Amino acid sequence: MRSDVYKMITRNLSVSDAEKIFDAFKSVSVSRGQENAPDYGFYDYPLTQEDFKLRLHDSRLSIALEDGKDRRLAAYILAYPFNQVGDMDVEHDVVLANVCASASAIYLDQLFIRPGLPLFIVGRLFDVWTQLAQGYTSEGIVAAAPQKPWKNIASTRFALSHGFSRKGNVKSGNLELGVFAKPFWQLGDEAKDIKLEFRN
Repeated sequence: MRSDVYKMITRNLSVSDAEKIFDAFKSVSVSRGQENAPDYGFYDYPLTQEDFKLRLHDSRLSIALEDGKDRRLAAYILAYPFNQVGDMDVEHDVVLANVCASASAIYLDQLFIRPGLPLFIVGRLFDVWTQLAQGYTSEGIVAAAPQKPWKNIASTRFALSHGFSRKGNVKSGNLELGVFAKPFWQLGDEAKDIKLEFRN
């Protein structure tokens, strides 16, 4: 048996994962004015470990990808329906504070990828997650990626290459995020768009 083959485990996240997820989040966080910033990561997103606990309260739509050998976190997707947002403090989340969607629409809050993880593995994780999300009664997925003053090139490309379309922008000071959406549809149905309202 080849020892270089990736053995990965996909599982749902829970509140008990908050510390692990928070540490991963901090490891790829980009701060304003950071020199030599990478083209991926979470920009100026000041969440605490407690914020993660709230986001993981109903974690049916959040999953982790771990190395099968040592259970080290390789990637995670943090997502929840918009009707769960009311329980959260949205003050530090530009998207949640400024975008209204139907209660059942799913907000893909974060996609963390451990640096160096092969992209085909990330694509497969996203496919698994999309199947999970389609089992939830929802019109589709909403996501966002920083555009100014720092652009998350990796997330923007990922969204566009996986069927999302740009719906608009939200701003807070000089921070601007692009908002992307991907409707769900069944064979034989007319494609429907996700209805979004922007407050700013």
